[in-house]
Amino acid sequence: MKRLDEVIAKRAEEAKSLKAQQEYQEREKERANKEWNDEQELRKKSNTLLLDYAGWSDVFLKSREPFLINFYEGNNSACIDLNRVWEEVSSEYKGKIRVAKINLTEASNHNLEEQLRISSYPEVRFYANGPKKADSFSLFEGLKKRTHLFEWIN
Repeated sequence: MKRLDEVIAKRAEEAKSLKAQQEYQEREKERANKEWNDEQELRKKSNTLLLDYAGWSDVFLKSREPFLINFYEGNNSACIDLNRVWEEVSSEYKGKIRVAKINLTEASNHNLEEQLRISSYPEVRFYANGPKKADSFSLFEGLKKRTHLFEWIN
């Protein structure tokens, strides 16, 4: 009888553990959905131009405006921190400089990463002459903090 009670108690513990795991997974799904929805809302309101490999050719290379571009990896913590202030940069320079960002973790952008020889993330480049001299740009080095970025641009 004691053995049966132990088995029942063990199964009850396993059921609680399974329920806790399911609750955790459900919370994580909800959090991920909220983050995705928030990202979609930001994209709708964004002044930042979201480029990809095709956009690089269709938008950047055909433009005559100066461009400030953030080349980033979506899962890199330094990139995530910079992306938080990138919209401020975009708003501040709206109408003066085209502000864009390119997610290099997307498979379609790997060719661009190789073509431009991007070696660290995030990499912020300022093309003062637009694409006329696409190989001529200023590279922002140092801490990717809001104040440093605004000082560098000015």
